[in-house]
Amino acid sequence: MMQIVQKFLLIFPIIMCSCTSTRYHIDIKTQSVPQDELPETSMCEIQYFNKDENPKSIESREYNRQIEKILTDNGIQITDSKKANCTIGVAYAIEGPYKETNAAPIIGITGTSGSTSYTNGSISAYGNTAYGSAMTQTYNIPQYGVTGYRYYDTYYYVRWLALAAINKKGEELWNANISSSGSTNDMRKIFPLLSYVAGDAIMTNKDTSVVISSTKAKEITEFMTNTKESY
Repeated sequence: MMQIVQKFLLIFPIIMCSCTSTRYHIDIKTQSVPQDELPETSMCEIQYFNKDENPKSIESREYNRQIEKILTDNGIQITDSKKANCTIGVAYAIEGPYKETNAAPIIGITGTSGSTSYTNGSISAYGNTAYGSAMTQTYNIPQYGVTGYRYYDTYYYVRWLALAAINKKGEELWNANISSSGSTNDMRKIFPLLSYVAGDAIMTNKDTSVVISSTKAKEITEFMTNTKESY
């Protein structure tokens, strides 16, 4: 029984690690006016609100290209302010790190679940007299359970992407807020997933989440980043 418990204690961290490192949880919150109130032909200019980033950097240009891709795939034409009938604001960031305290159970002996006895030796009888010796030993059967908890701190970041479309009257047409919490603060790893999910969610009304496996995440990243630049 002790060997089983020891194996469990060895496997448990591996299970926890594999579950947290191979999946991405993406939260989706979107709003939109009814479809018949959206412009039949959307010609929009894009305004980015990430003032701390260099708009000419490789990363910024790559993120902008991904945003343009999901918009054009949804029938939105990117143009300048003179021809546009709407403006789409885009912002993204990583916030944190934030600390989270977790607890893992400690398995140990909590008592006894019963006992069993064994008798060793031999006894012979001759008439009314007994000869020999015997010894009885009693063994307690241990009972295992949670004896306490091991507390540890983990740190995570919140990665988010926000988009909103406004017409020439200043009325909001739709908005989308896509976010994910995780251990990495490298936007290059998570932005393709955020933008891909946003592409399926804009101009809808959703309040849900999706889980993306590491295999699917790799496919999405390759799909979003291997398209040639449109400018």
